[in-house]
Amino acid sequence: MGAGSVDHERRRIAAPVPGERIECALGPGQQADPSDWLSHSSLMYAGKVSTPTLLMTGVLDPRTPMPPTEEYFAALKTRGVPVKLLQFEDEYHGTPSKPSDFIRTQLYMMSWFKKYTRSGDGKAVPVSASAGQ
Repeated sequence: MGAGSVDHERRRIAAPVPGERIECALGPGQQADPSDWLSHSSLMYAGKVSTPTLLMTGVLDPRTPMPPTEEYFAALKTRGVPVKLLQFEDEYHGTPSKPSDFIRTQLYMMSWFKKYTRSGDGKAVPVSASAGQ
């Protein structure tokens, strides 16, 4: 839960502020061998995802930009994973700019978690499907 970059290699290359670079976490000099960066990218593991996924991104966010989020959304949707992408106009990282966006974020998350629950075997299922279990 929470904000995270789905494409660390793109984030490393396009980091808007040097202090925002994540080289401190994965080590410098990945230009020659980006495998460490790629191994930490959610996009590389989209084929293993089956959990319903809610993606919320501020359109103006330079830290977790829209293009990789849209790619991750498309990858999950193509695989049939329940996924929803919410784009917040005029927002950066998180939704603190406008109280209405913050409230909408909380309502979307509560709605999402009410919609899905876990079955007896631990799989995420729509609430209506788990009602008889």
